[in-house]
Amino acid sequence: MGNSMATVFDEKVKWEPGYTSVPYQVYTDPDIYAEEQQKLFRGDMWNFVGIEAEIPNKGDYVTNYIGDTPVIMLRDLEGAVQVLVNRCAHRGNLVCIHKEGNTSELTCVYHNWRYDLQGNLKSIAFGKGVGKGASRTGGMPDDFDYSKNGMQRLRVEVYLGIVFATFSETVEPLADFLGDEMRENMERLFDRGMVLLGTYSQYMPNNWKLYMENTRDSYHASILHAFQATFRINRLSMKGGIK
Repeated sequence: MGNSMATVFDEKVKWEPGYTSVPYQVYTDPDIYAEEQQKLFRGDMWNFVGIEAEIPNKGDYVTNYIGDTPVIMLRDLEGAVQVLVNRCAHRGNLVCIHKEGNTSELTCVYHNWRYDLQGNLKSIAFGKGVGKGASRTGGMPDDFDYSKNGMQRLRVEVYLGIVFATFSETVEPLADFLGDEMRENMERLFDRGMVLLGTYSQYMPNNWKLYMENTRDSYHASILHAFQATFRINRLSMKGGIK
């Protein structure tokens, strides 16, 4: 144990799988992080984005993240829920810079590319250039296709008022992805509708896995959180397990 822990920070030493040490590279290696973002958050995965109660009216939007990708959850002017990548198709600038609001269109402040609430590109500042006739300069080429230069739109499914989105075109429908047991658990909690009382966010400057692992670690609860034992929420004699 001592030897393996003493060498985990030496990049020249290759970690061997086992149960006696933590492979700290999984929290610090940028290549591992990039692969996780691609395969997990942008792969065959349905991601929780928010709840419908956050966007009750047409034009309402809130901004969020899927992994490290900024997204906009909104209700378009037809009443449908959309999730768009919060990046302009031109130079990748953030389109929505506020946490929430209401709007009839999306406009990039950098170069004024304008989109509707389904992410379709509607207009470009100086798209036809400046001037007239032979003296016209600049502008987009004649074969520029507006329909192929919109904001990236994700697949969206809403279940019990909960909004999920995915980058994948091949992942199974949300109901199949969740499975019978998870759907039953969700229906037990959310079958009566939700009322938004407020929001609270917390920024944690660490690898995303550390928080996820902490919420699944029932071992520390009775040791670290005294109220668990005080109010008999958790006892050392209880059986443990995470599904």
